[in-house]
Amino acid sequence: MHYHKFLGILIVLLFLIPLVSSEEITWREYTDNPVFGEWIGGPKAYYPSVLYDPYEFSGHGIAARYKMWYGTSGGQTGLAISDDGINWTDMGVVMTDGYHATVEYFPNGFSGANSGGNPNSGTMYYRMWYWDLNSGVPGGIYGVAAIGYTESPDGVNWYNYQPLQNGAIPIVSGIWPDWNRGSYGPCDILYNPDAANTGSNPFDYTFVMYYDGTTGGTESIGLGYSSDGILWNGYDSNGDGNADPVLEGTYVIGDWDYDFVSRATIIKTGSMYEMWYSGGTGAMNNGIGYATSSDGINWTRDENNPFLHRDDGYPWREERTYCPMVIREGNSYKMWFAGKGSGNYSIGYISGSSETEILLLPFSIRKLFGINILNINSGGTFAVQNGVEIGSLSLERGTHTIEIDVFNMGILKAYNVKVEIEAPEGMEFEISPEKVNIERRSVQSFSITLNILKSGDYILKIRTAGNFAQDTIYIKIHVE
Repeated sequence: MHYHKFLGILIVLLFLIPLVSSEEITWREYTDNPVFGEWIGGPKAYYPSVLYDPYEFSGHGIAARYKMWYGTSGGQTGLAISDDGINWTDMGVVMTDGYHATVEYFPNGFSGANSGGNPNSGTMYYRMWYWDLNSGVPGGIYGVAAIGYTESPDGVNWYNYQPLQNGAIPIVSGIWPDWNRGSYGPCDILYNPDAANTGSNPFDYTFVMYYDGTTGGTESIGLGYSSDGILWNGYDSNGDGNADPVLEGTYVIGDWDYDFVSRATIIKTGSMYEMWYSGGTGAMNNGIGYATSSDGINWTRDENNPFLHRDDGYPWREERTYCPMVIREGNSYKMWFAGKGSGNYSIGYISGSSETEILLLPFSIRKLFGINILNINSGGTFAVQNGVEIGSLSLERGTHTIEIDVFNMGILKAYNVKVEIEAPEGMEFEISPEKVNIERRSVQSFSITLNILKSGDYILKIRTAGNFAQDTIYIKIHVE
């Protein structure tokens, strides 16, 4: 992006800048996706749970900076390791009792005090919560035993298998037609070692679990809290003794996440919670959305959702795109997510940054008030009218148009791109089209129609907005 400023007598384009706020992330999908799984000759792989440790887990298991537990054939969990998060070595199946796993690492260790199916009181460094296909619950989902728990000293050998337990407010009710009648397992776990473990605020407990709740049809995300990771109470928003979802389908016809939301990653950054979640219509594997919250309970969807979708044009994930697993390192984000194409289950990678220098949706003015914009310089020449270069335009009250080309310079399809304008009193405007998707590495034209009612000096703020990034210009005009 080049930055231009020109001086005119009556019309001045003040400045052109890329704008990405400190909370916005610009993402780039890895060009050689997928990085693991059947598409590239590996095992069936989905539902990734990834951990990063710069000390290679300090001798607590296989030495590697990244470890990924993934769902695989037979309802089992496998393990892969990597030093860069892109090139993975498969270690095979490490847990046969279930999948849809979420794994947490505890570098200081803890005693394996929980008695389970194969008790071991040794020092443990890993905890896993997962969907237990062998729980004996009818259908594998309609009861709290559908979610299992286990511990490990090395991330490979697992002990103390046991089902979760309901507290006073059940996380899984088993009752039709409750939103949490059943469950397909955990979404993510937040850990607070300094928790008081008292009261009704979920975040005052050692473990907070975002988990899948299902009627047996639709799926939603619930919130549970626990002092030991085994006995869980559900978040009850209205005090009626029943757990309530914290994110569910919009149930707005036409929305991409109409009736299914599930498998998610939640990160707390300062006072803000971020969520990347799976969603869709008729299934939760249509795409990935993004939401934010100030309390971890009430969530606001990003207006540019979906973040990724199976219709993005990538064959390896054109049947399913879901199960985001996100890690933040400083201003950098790394996401692994599941995809399915041609019947093959694989895992892809995408990286992001909150730095401001990356811009994927810049735009340029093609016509300003009917004049072709072909040349901009500091001497005042900025346009060509009837083949003649001119340095200023005389603008009168009435109707005028601005034509804008918006460029998607990235390798991802840009969803819900729109042009916005902040116009002062004395102006009316219409923008066409209202909102569109822009294919990767392509351009979309927009038209702004201004009806200027009064004479005077005005400053217009014109902005493009969509997923990935945005761009803003300011135009100063004088109207006779």
